[in-house]
Amino acid sequence: MAHGTAMNSTLRMVGGALVTALLVTIMSTVTTLQPQMGTANAMLSGIRAAFFATTILSIIGLILSFLLEKKNAS
Repeated sequence: MAHGTAMNSTLRMVGGALVTALLVTIMSTVTTLQPQMGTANAMLSGIRAAFFATTILSIIGLILSFLLEKKNAS
């Protein structure tokens, strides 16, 4: 049982780090692709894009959670 908990915790930490890196990459890319907007507006645009990506990932996760089947413990 302890190994399962350790594995679950490890996967959560690695997954969180990967998603954080993805969102920072999205924010940075959108910010640098819009230099004509000014620094503050370009940064806000990047943050909005990262939040939009988070929303899409959350919706995908919600849909996938309904597709999981519950297995009986027998």
